[in-house]
Amino acid sequence: RGFVRTMRAVIDPGGQSVSAVARLYLAAHMPTLIVWGDKDRIIPVDVFMRRLDHLMERYNVGFASVSGENFGSDRKWTLEFCEGMAKRDILWSVGAMRTRTVSPDLIDAMIKSGCTSIVYGVESGSPRMLEIMEKKTTLQNNLNAMTWTVERGMPSVIQLAIGMPGETFDVFRFPQLLA
Repeated sequence: RGFVRTMRAVIDPGGQSVSAVARLYLAAHMPTLIVWGDKDRIIPVDVFMRRLDHLMERYNVGFASVSGENFGSDRKWTLEFCEGMAKRDILWSVGAMRTRTVSPDLIDAMIKSGCTSIVYGVESGSPRMLEIMEKKTTLQNNLNAMTWTVERGMPSVIQLAIGMPGETFDVFRFPQLLA
C-alpha cells in the first residue's frame, strides 16, 4: 500500500520523512501530495474524504499522516473526521494536535477510527514560555493529553520549540513527568 503525508511534507521513495530544510531541495524531484489545500484552514470533512478516497483508489494509499497546527481544536469537526476515517480501510496518525482540546473520549474515537499515533505541540516545560508563545494551554493540559494517550497504548511524541527569546533551561524541565 502507498503512504501519503498531508500538508507540507515530502516522503522519499523508502518512506522516510524528510526534514524541512531538505524539502526545498527535494520538492522539485519528488512526488508531493497536498490534500489539505493551499492555505491553512479547516476544510469540510466531506471534501477531505473525497480527496482521500481519490488517493486511496488511484495510489492504493493505506496510511495517511495528517498534520495541522490546530488539529482537534474543533471538536465537532474532529469527531466527524473520525467517523469518516472509520468508514475507510486506512490507518492514520496526527501531528500537532492541541493539548487543550483533547479528551479521553476524543482519543478513544480517534483510536476506533484507525489513528495509530498522536504528536502534540507541547512546545515548552515553562508556564512563562507557554504564555509568551501564546499557546493558550497549561502544563496540566499537556500532561493530561500525554497521560491519556499513553494510558490507551497510543504512541506519542511531544514537540518542543527551543530558542525563544528570554528562554532559560526551565523549558526542559517536566517535573510532573518524573513523579
